[in-house]
Amino acid sequence: MGKAMSDNDQSNGNTQISRTKNESACDGFVDKLAMPAILFDPSGRILVVNAIAIELFGLGSSSLVGEFFDHFVPCPREYQGNVPTYLKDHLHANPDQWLQPVMASKKSGERFALHFSISPLESDLLVIFSNVDAHLSDVNDLRNQVKEYQSTSKAKSHFLHHMSQELRLSINLLMNVVGETIDREGIPLKIEEDLERAFTAGRDLQKAIGEMMDYTQMESDKFEFREITFNFRMVLEDIVDRYQSTAHKSNLELATLVSPYVPETVVGDPDRFHQILQSLLNNAFKHTTEGGVTVRASCDVETDETATIQIEVMDTGSGISDSRCQQIGRGFAEPGAHMTDRFGGMGIGLAICKELIDRMGGKISLRSSANVGSTFIVTLIMQKGEAYESEHCNLANKKMLLVNDSVEDRNKLQAYAAEWNINTDIAGSGNHALGMLQTSSREDCNFDFVVIDLHKTYGASLELARKINESSELNQLKVVLMAADPGGLSTASASDQGIDVFIIKPMRKHLVYDALTIALGRRSNVHHQIVTNNTVREAKEKQAYRALLVEDNEVNQIIAKGALKRLGISTDVTNNGEEAIDAIQDKHYDVVLMDCEMPIMDGFEATRLIRQWEKQESRHIPIIALTANESTECQKSCLEAGMDDFMQKPFRADELEIILSRFVRD
Repeated sequence: MGKAMSDNDQSNGNTQISRTKNESACDGFVDKLAMPAILFDPSGRILVVNAIAIELFGLGSSSLVGEFFDHFVPCPREYQGNVPTYLKDHLHANPDQWLQPVMASKKSGERFALHFSISPLESDLLVIFSNVDAHLSDVNDLRNQVKEYQSTSKAKSHFLHHMSQELRLSINLLMNVVGETIDREGIPLKIEEDLERAFTAGRDLQKAIGEMMDYTQMESDKFEFREITFNFRMVLEDIVDRYQSTAHKSNLELATLVSPYVPETVVGDPDRFHQILQSLLNNAFKHTTEGGVTVRASCDVETDETATIQIEVMDTGSGISDSRCQQIGRGFAEPGAHMTDRFGGMGIGLAICKELIDRMGGKISLRSSANVGSTFIVTLIMQKGEAYESEHCNLANKKMLLVNDSVEDRNKLQAYAAEWNINTDIAGSGNHALGMLQTSSREDCNFDFVVIDLHKTYGASLELARKINESSELNQLKVVLMAADPGGLSTASASDQGIDVFIIKPMRKHLVYDALTIALGRRSNVHHQIVTNNTVREAKEKQAYRALLVEDNEVNQIIAKGALKRLGISTDVTNNGEEAIDAIQDKHYDVVLMDCEMPIMDGFEATRLIRQWEKQESRHIPIIALTANESTECQKSCLEAGMDDFMQKPFRADELEIILSRFVRD
């Protein structure tokens, strides 16, 4: 027993000697802490104590130093007095965290509750104490501050919501007048151009308001994320499709490249993915006047359960310097004034992108060069969904000649063909293609079909199809023509020129596959975008197209009816959802244009009831939402209610025609 005491004293002496080298620095650090703090050695013996702790325990400094931890804070029974193990266990389990309240003792014998937190300091342990009464008081103060902040935040969100509604009403009224004027015939060109600019400015304002509402929702943590299985490629291509008319009007190329290694289905929130990509595409088109925009998706890392997918949005716009690129990189963390020129407005689009990507566990980066272009790169780790069964075997070993003058489109089609085991040759012009076809015919190694898409000269595509049709040695060849605008090409005229199948771009994987199988006679037309051939204008000539407009605002009714009339579409009008349901059950309609917010019954409820009724009738009527609300939440609500698509009010006849063309069928 004496020997043990001697060894223990010697051990304590060694500890004290080693402490003298650093004790002055530790004393100063512990004394400066604003809360009761005691420094213990690994055995649980007190080394340094600050004045606040002395006051808390009602002791003098000399009576504390050298004492053990459990003299003031009892060690739980299960540790049987083993203080070092108790301290180490709590350090490893809860570093820098407040532990549950324990009962401690003052010198007077008074018992009181306190919290304590253990942190490592060099080779020792720093324990910070907090009186429970004071701790609860601090917590209550904090809760009151949080409640006050939440109340202020709620009032701010409420104000912004109503302000945005007022702004929307005013902007919509102005845009209705401008759009109606643009659609009139005989307007001088200069006035029409000015009105177009005014209409575009109104659209930008609507987008800014929508982004502002999304941002306030994110601030108030009202954004929700779904976990559903969706077809990644189809969702991505559908988003890009919406920008095809924008690209066409601006004479820009728009391409989508999805690696065959990207999983067909993933688990996540397609609406949030849509929002991210939409914001980046808006930015790309805003800053690109020549060249084009490309969206590329690839899969870098794949496991049995997850896939790391990288989405790049590349533009050939003005680009920015390295220094500005670094500034914008910092803007991912906090949007500021330096974001204004690159993203427009307040840089809210970027802030929303960054926040959404963070919440999805991904990251975003920027690569750019001045006068060359910019690339925004989004990386997401996504759960893989169940793969669909492949049906591409029936195209294996077929031979295709691809006539295309766009490198991006050519690469995309070649990737599809390789996936379907189609042998592909390339021609960059009509004359080159004609020579290759004639040579292959003479050598008795004919192509099964030719796919023509001369982006820069649509007339050259038609001319090549005509020459193939007029050639006795080539006219048995199946011809697939692709173009963003059919240019009035009808079923009859397409057939006369030797065109078997016409695809209205944007080009999508399943459309190309369907077109090739239709050309080979292995299936009938299965998609409205594959034209053998039918457009809205052709349908109106057949007098077979009837629309139901569901809208309670008389001004909006007049404008929408005028746009439909200019397309030659017969229109009936109802004022609310209840009337719409009665009309649909009484008469056949090819499409329904449904306002979202109406008295008696809104568009969402009406659509849900129509979809229930359709299940009994075994039919499906396309329903297009009409909404002045640009926010993603509204678009999400439209799709969840069962609507097929949505249009932002006010709209113009040409915009309406683009939407309707997706739902016209033979």
